[in-house]
Amino acid sequence: MVCGKKILVKSFNVPETVALAFNGWNKKYKALHDDWVSDKIIHRDSGQALKDDLSEINLEGITLSQDLTKERETYFLLFNDNALGEVTVPDLCPYCGIKLVLSGRQRVMCCPDCRIAFELEA
Repeated sequence: MVCGKKILVKSFNVPETVALAFNGWNKKYKALHDDWVSDKIIHRDSGQALKDDLSEINLEGITLSQDLTKERETYFLLFNDNALGEVTVPDLCPYCGIKLVLSGRQRVMCCPDCRIAFELEA
């Protein structure tokens, strides 16, 4: 699994409500990421929301990925702060507990049931 390009939600055959939900989620995620990037000291909460596998923003993203998978294979790539060169990938899915599997391209560990993925390297 390799993300080759940005894919617009409107290219999926999904109900408008799903597309609108995804666009709304994307704006919230981008705002958190932009806050965190702009000043990691002041915006620690933004960074924590991105890093926490069980945060509201990540759980919402996973749910949306599961909805999109019905039309096109989709995984939710969990945030990993690789600023220090330390990539932390768990052995087990943090949601369902099954062993993560290596994708075909061998750069990503994923859970095919929960539709999440962890990048092995930046």
